[in-house]
This record gives sequence, structure tokens and C-alpha cells, in this order.
Amino acid sequence: MKDIIIVCPSLDPENVSGVSSVARFIISNNPSVNYSHFELGKKNEEKGGVFRVFRIVNNLKQWIKFLNKRRGSIIHYNFPITRKSALRDPLFMLIARLFLCKLIIHLHGGNYLENNKTSFWVSWILKRVFSLKCPIIVLSPNEKSILERKFNAKNVHTLPNCVDLTNSDDFERKINIDKPLTILYIGRIVETKGLNYMFDAFKILKDKGVPFSLIFAGEEERNSNFIERFRNLLDRQFIYKGIVLGKDKDELFKKADVFLLPSFYEGLPLSLLESMSFGLTPIVTNVGSINYCVTNEENGIIIKDHNSTDIVNAIEYLHNNRENLFIWGCKSKEKIKCLFDPKEYIYNLNKIYDTLFTNNID
Repeated sequence: MKDIIIVCPSLDPENVSGVSSVARFIISNNPSVNYSHFELGKKNEEKGGVFRVFRIVNNLKQWIKFLNKRRGSIIHYNFPITRKSALRDPLFMLIARLFLCKLIIHLHGGNYLENNKTSFWVSWILKRVFSLKCPIIVLSPNEKSILERKFNAKNVHTLPNCVDLTNSDDFERKINIDKPLTILYIGRIVETKGLNYMFDAFKILKDKGVPFSLIFAGEEERNSNFIERFRNLLDRQFIYKGIVLGKDKDELFKKADVFLLPSFYEGLPLSLLESMSFGLTPIVTNVGSINYCVTNEENGIIIKDHNSTDIVNAIEYLHNNRENLFIWGCKSKEKIKCLFDPKEYIYNLNKIYDTLFTNNID
């Protein structure tokens, strides 16, 4: 059995981090590997600011102590390319290499992947990280192309995120032309998910008299007031479920018609893949690797980011065209079953691991 260190935020099921969800999936579906978890990343309830500095210093001390007993280990390092991670994680990677460890860098999207306004220092740091000979995992062929072109990355492997399809396989969606659309948002409740534009869109839809119900699920960012704003605007048309897990989340997917994610940047969101596996029709922005599984007017609707009008038009269209809503939902489910086989995912991941166990890649 292979021994591998996996670096990611908390594996607690209530942690809404997409990176944690991917790590949990990998650990639970890969019995041929003995994973040791090193927790790195902010928890849902933790504060930022100066508290973050103390947390990083403490993490560095723990990391050095952790690696001192595991010199030469193989490390599966999960790395979202955000400003915070770009400034923090390369230091942890450098320390790992000083302890003669071999790295696999697993990217999870982020605003610096496609952003051409990356600062000089962040760009310089990322180019040094991606110039390493170690395997780099990305979520789609598009990300592979960006990484090779923008950062001169080598040894890049495409491995889209995957979801467990067990609970969605037996669910059959039915067409319903009479009831209002049920629109679902699952994720972190933060501005960068496009929630201000979503708010403006639903205000317009309400004023127009378009019938709908809107469900939110996820953790709200500290000092945010999105839940209160949506409640005040929509009253009984809005439901907030908090963090949902397991069967409760499955029931939301079964109840809803549309999955809405007008995000500014993403990797390949697990919530999107899960919703599509239950036959929801996605309304999403064309960011990150989303277009790997959503094709406009084939199995969903692609909208512009930072745009309320597109959200309004998409929801009105699906409200008035229930047959397409049903057809695109069915095609979404078919796409997920075709592209995201958990056994194939683990097989391909283990092939990447094998390159480090059998070769002298550093």
C-alpha cells in the first residue's frame, strides 16, 4: 500500500470548501493508498486579518515538525490559485522539498488562473512553482493549455473533479409545466459567487411577476448580509437551508429544477457536478473549467459574469420552455455519467502517483 500525505483544509464534512470535498472523495474512494492528512486552510468559522498571520506561523511550525518525521515522503498538495494561497503555499512547498519530499500539485481553479492582471510578484512566484518537474493536476484541457502557455508549466495532467453517482443513478426527473421553477444555489455565500448580481436579477424577476422559489444552501461569509437581503426581498419565495450534507443535500437536488452559479471564478465545482447528476439544468458563467461539462443551450445556459440581465433572461427562458428545461436536465445527467466515472478517476490518479514511486521526478 502506498503512503501519501494529502494537504488540504479540514476534512470535517461540514467544511464547505470544494477542495476539502475533493480530498474527502479521493481518500474514501482510493483504498490502495494510506493517506496522512495535514490540515492547511481557513475553517468556516475562523477569523481572517491578523488572526490569519498567527495561523500561518503556527501552521509552518506544525508543518516542519510533521515533515521532520516523514522525510522523503510523497505529498499530494491541493492548491487553489488565489492570492492568499499563491503567497502562502509555495513556502510550504519549498519546505517540503528541503525535507526531500516529492510533490504532486493539484490545482483547483482560482482567480489567478485566467486573470491576465496578475501582479508581477504573484506571477513570478507561480512561474517558479510551475517550473518544477513534479506532476501538476488540472481540471480540464483548457486549464492545461493556460498553465502551459501562461506559466510555462511542464508535466501537466488533466483530471476533472469527480462525484459519487450512487444516489443519483436511480432518480428519474419528470417534466412539470405547472409549478414555479425552483432555483438552487449551493456554495459559499460570498460576493465573488456573483450574489449581488443574483440579488438584482431576482428583484427584476419579482417585479415582473415571474413565479419562482429560490433556495440557498451553504455557509455565509462573516459580516455578510446576503441572507438577510434575500429574505427581505423575496419573503416566502426564499429559503435558506444552511449547510446541507448527505441525504438532505440529495433531497434539495431532487426538489430543484435549476442550479444557478453566476460566479466570477471557479475550478470545476463539485456542487455543479452533483446537481447535474440529479438532472438539474445549470445556469452558469463560463469561468474555470465549467465549459468542460456545460454546453450552452445543449445541457444548460452559459451567462456572462457580472451581469444581472443574463440571469433574468435565462430564468425567464426556462420558465417559458419547460420541455427544454427537462431535455437539458436529462442531458446534464448523461454528461456527468459519461465523463465522471469514480473508478476511472481513481485509476488515473494512481497512474500519476506511480510516476513518483517509480521515477526520480523531483
